[in-house]
Amino acid sequence: METCNLVYSARVTTIPVKIRVEGKVSGACIIRPSGHVFLAGFKRESEMQKCFKEALKTAKLRQRDVLSGLRLVNSTFKLSDPLVLTLGLDAIVQRCGTNARFNPLHFPGIVFNKVANTTCTGILYRNGQLLVTGARSEGEGKHVMQELVDSIIELQAPMSSRKNNKKENH
Repeated sequence: METCNLVYSARVTTIPVKIRVEGKVSGACIIRPSGHVFLAGFKRESEMQKCFKEALKTAKLRQRDVLSGLRLVNSTFKLSDPLVLTLGLDAIVQRCGTNARFNPLHFPGIVFNKVANTTCTGILYRNGQLLVTGARSEGEGKHVMQELVDSIIELQAPMSSRKNNKKENH
């Protein structure tokens, strides 16, 4: 349903050379001489862990040499197939309420803040492309993506059918 890009960061004891590990996984691990570790481009957390262990082995480091644990610093989830928008972005924002902003003079998409009571931000572009960023885990990102897709589809339903659905649910 969506593609994702996860970026992790950690800090290890100082290493004399820059090490880059790329393999059978989708991302790469870079350990800088300063000891900063960056893992980027991973589609799954398991791939990231595998690459991190390989990088530590290449650098001849042990797990206890890691000064600060891995933490997710950036995550981006993108729908593989754009949503079909039957309404314009202006109409979607008007139906959304206060958690959405749209100002085409400044930015070409709707910005949804704090989706599903998380720190995630969603962006819906005019062509139907949907992007979610700021998730603290892969699961949270996928959950927020699904919440946004469901709410956008519901917002585009005709007003009369939305009222009927609310009556049926109560």
